[in-house]
Formats: sequence, structure tokens, C-alpha cells
Amino acid sequence: AEASDSKFVTQVLRLAGPRLGRGLGGKRGPGRLGRGQAAALAGLRSPGPRSRRVIVKARLIVLPGRLTPSTIRHARYLQRELRGEPGNLPAYGPGTGPADFDAFAARCAEDRHQFRFIVSPEDGAELGDLQPYTRALMSQVERDLQTRLEWVAVDHADTDNPHTHVLLRGKSADGQDLVIGRDYISRGMRLRAQEIATDFLGPRTDLEIEATRVRELEADRLTPLDRTLQREAVDGVLDVRQIPATTLARQAKAAKLGRLTHLARLRLAAELRPGMWQLQPDAEAMLQAIGEREDMLRVLHRTLGATGNDAAIYDQARSLPVTGRIAARGMADELREQGYLAVAGTDGRGHYMRLSSKANPQDYPVGAILTVRGPKVVLESTLPLDRQTRALGATWLDAQLVAGKSSDMAMRGFGAEVRSALAVRTEFLIEQGLASREDGRVRVAKDVLPALRSRELATVAARLAAETGLTYRPVQEGQRASGIYRQAVTLVSGKYAMLADGVGFSLVPWRPELERSIRRGVGLPGPRRGITR
Repeated sequence: AEASDSKFVTQVLRLAGPRLGRGLGGKRGPGRLGRGQAAALAGLRSPGPRSRRVIVKARLIVLPGRLTPSTIRHARYLQRELRGEPGNLPAYGPGTGPADFDAFAARCAEDRHQFRFIVSPEDGAELGDLQPYTRALMSQVERDLQTRLEWVAVDHADTDNPHTHVLLRGKSADGQDLVIGRDYISRGMRLRAQEIATDFLGPRTDLEIEATRVRELEADRLTPLDRTLQREAVDGVLDVRQIPATTLARQAKAAKLGRLTHLARLRLAAELRPGMWQLQPDAEAMLQAIGEREDMLRVLHRTLGATGNDAAIYDQARSLPVTGRIAARGMADELREQGYLAVAGTDGRGHYMRLSSKANPQDYPVGAILTVRGPKVVLESTLPLDRQTRALGATWLDAQLVAGKSSDMAMRGFGAEVRSALAVRTEFLIEQGLASREDGRVRVAKDVLPALRSRELATVAARLAAETGLTYRPVQEGQRASGIYRQAVTLVSGKYAMLADGVGFSLVPWRPELERSIRRGVGLPGPRRGITR
């Protein structure tokens, strides 16, 4: 949960007993706390091989009395404009018409908690419109939990697997806190989703089952077959010596042996003696990590064409600092809204970077240049490289020239692009009288950055003076400026604040805290040397 009410959570844990805190993959008895236990224990059967498969991910958000802003923020993310889909995605609920996310969020104002689900049918593309499917599922969940539910949902079709996000209020129909049994969340809802998908599409055919089996045998990620192996193992040891009596059982045994053989190649399993296999204790976690890594590398290949040694996954603790261009951004974990960036580095490699859970990917525009050092991400410039070459202002390219870093750029990829852009920028600076070529060597003026910044400020200030009728008052380095904060002005040289006093105005480096003091008097220091960011 994003936050928790310790008293409420402690009460839930005490009622549930020690089993509630155990991992979902471990041995445990049935959890008796909450609604849905009867359905989870008696009304649901394990799916057969012909059942359609569905993944259901769940998250409990505990924010007593503060759920409205969290819900609105999550709704804005869910309804974002997606690739190839104009406008905001529609939200819907139990009724046939559209749902109002803002009204739903307002009704959550005093709720203690909220459930958030991602329902991802393996055959989502074949289901087509997911709204009828989701409504059928949530109607069945209402029957299982024996209460009317209030929920909203949004469908996402911009990934390989179409899926649905469902937000469920933490209140039952009688106004009491809605507590759902652990077994129903971890197993019951998924089985219901599979039953309904099978009703919609019919049982899986032999060809579909065989195609799935082949994919799973050598998949470098966690699969349903791995969970079956973990469930059937006793103290990590799996006994497959028994000779099956039916054709179906023989096929299942062959699949298990094939998977165990692949896990042995990954050093996640070992055959102790014929028919007796030892699973590594951390096999499930390792397979999840391997699968996540493959997903990251797939993103780099799709967005940058990077493969092999040209593809790198950034590690905050061990990786060297990276500077580069943002090639793509997206969500690594949709349930927790944790984003990622795909960065074309000046070292010629593609880098996959996970953002912190507090960072908003929208703050990192595609084409912007950034530097990453450990957990710190610094936007160097939001101006694309091709627009920097002849821009009237202090650019990131100018900073590289002043620092003499052109030789640090790789001869391939984005490094080569930067080298070419630096050559064009050098010619522009020579035209502007801010650089010269002597004996085949280029010399850049020492004051090139403040000179470019001053020229841009003068041009922008003239426009603002004409628009407002105020007199421009330049602020020198080290000098303080005061006035009422009117607006932010984004320049090539950085972001500036316009301070006015009714007669004149000044432009000074912008600071985030200024947005809280708009239309109020403030005093700020003038520009410093270098590029203001």
C-alpha cells in the first residue's frame, strides 16, 4: 500500500492469524478472513488444461480518508492517450454507460482502502471489446462476495496483451469496510476470470494447448508450469517417478520433465537421481528476474535496435553515469505506476532505466537529454539535438564544447550524432563571433555561455516588453531582483521567471517553489555562470 493506518492493518493481521503474512507461493492453510472464502474453497474447481488462462494482479491501497487524490492521479494515468488511440480512454462500470472517475474518486474520500486489479486474459485479443467480459467477471465477483460492489475500469490495448484496470471501492453495500479473503484475491478471482473467458471463447483446442506447452517448456521466465512444479514439490523435491495411467497424465508428466530439463540448464533445478528433482529455493524469484530482464532488453531492441553488448540495463548501485537522449518512456509496472526510460547513450549503447515510484514519466519528454548518476536523474536539456545546432541561446552542446567533452563521445549511435551536431554548432558559433578557427584548431570564447544566454534573454525580453508595455531590467550576475512572480518562460538557455513591479520586469532563473508564490512578491538572485536549468 502507498501508506497504511497501523491500527487498521494490525487489526486485520490479528484476525487473520500468522498465515496472512506468508508468501503466496509457500505452504499454507486456507485463510478464513474476509468475503469470498466459501467460493474460494467450495465453489471453484482447479482449471483443466482446456480452460482459458487469465492473469490477475492485485494491489491493496490503504490511505484512510485520503484516497480521493490518489484515485484521481491513478485515473489520469489509466485514461492517458495511448499510441494510436486519440483522446482519453473511456472509463466504465457496472452500468451500460460511461463511468465518471471524478465522481467515483469523490465517493472514496472517507474510505480506508481501495483494491486495484489488472485482469489480463491470455486471449484478450480474441475477446475484442473487454467491457462485456469485465462486467461479467465483476458481476460474478459480487455474487461470490455476497455484496454489491462499486467499481470503475479502463481497458488498455497498447501492449501485446490487452488488459483491464479495475478500481474497486473498499466498502460493501452496507457501508462497512470491504475485506476480501486472501485466498479469493490470490486464487478465486483468477479462476472466475478463467471460467468466464472459457465461456466467452470456448475451451482451448489441442493446437492452442500444444502451442502454449511448447512456449512454456523453454521460456526464460516464470510460467504457470513452474508454479505447478513448486506446488507439487515437497521441501523443494519433486518426484516424477510414477508411471501415469492416462494419456493426459502422460502428457502432463512429459511437460514437467521438459521444463525441469530447461530449469537444469538455467541451474535452477538438478536431478538427484532418476525421477527425483531438486528445485532451487529461489527458482521462482530468479525466473521472475530473468523474465523482467528479457522484457527490458526487448524494449531496447524495439526502440533503439540495441542488442548484445549494445544493450545495457542501468543499475543504480553499479553502473557508471550515463548521458544520452530519451528514446522512449513507458510503464514498467502499471499497477504501481513505476515508469521506465529507454536512453540512447553518448557511449553508443542503449540503456534501460527504471524510474522511482515517485517519478512521473511525463516529466521526461522523448528527445530530451539527461544524465543519470546512481538514483539521481538530471534533465540536461529538453531541446532535441537537431534544434540545438543553430539555436540562439546557451545549449547543452555549448556546455560540451566548453568542457572539451567531444572526444568522450562514441563513434556510433547517439555518440556519433552528438559529434556531428557539435561540428554544426561550432560553425554556428564561428558565424556568431563566439568561436574561431586557428591553425586548424577551434577556440571557443571563454564567455560563450553567458554571452549566448544574454543574447537570448535580450530577444525574449524585447518581445515581452512589447506584449506587456513594461520596461526590461536586465539582472547582472550576483545581483538580486525583486517583484511579483508573473509567469515562467522556457528558453533554450533554461527556464526563467518573470518578476514585475508594475513598471518594469526582470528575468531570473526559475525555481519550483515559485509556483506556490505566483502573484506574490519575491526576491531572487540573478543568473550564474553556465547554463541555467
